[in-house]
Amino acid sequence: MDIASAVTAFVGGNFASVATSGASTGMDLAADLSDKSVPLSTTLENLGTNVALTGLSAIPVLGGTAKAAQVGIKLAKFAPKVIAAYSAYKFFNEPGVS
Repeated sequence: MDIASAVTAFVGGNFASVATSGASTGMDLAADLSDKSVPLSTTLENLGTNVALTGLSAIPVLGGTAKAAQVGIKLAKFAPKVIAAYSAYKFFNEPGVS
């Protein structure tokens, strides 16, 4: 959803960007609340950040920058998991590894 919102922000669909950003914020909140390993303080911090960036995305000039920041935050959290999974995949599928 964040990527869809960022794309709409950059192509001029400000209302669509804010709508998808709001949906993304709601889904992030639901995910944080359902994940028992995420403390309530972190959930509230994430919610505050997402609401602030969604608010900034409503301002046409700042929309693209706010969405890029929101996507960057998500990628920074997700990247270590992707890198670890890819490294494990390569380790077990490299020729010569026994």
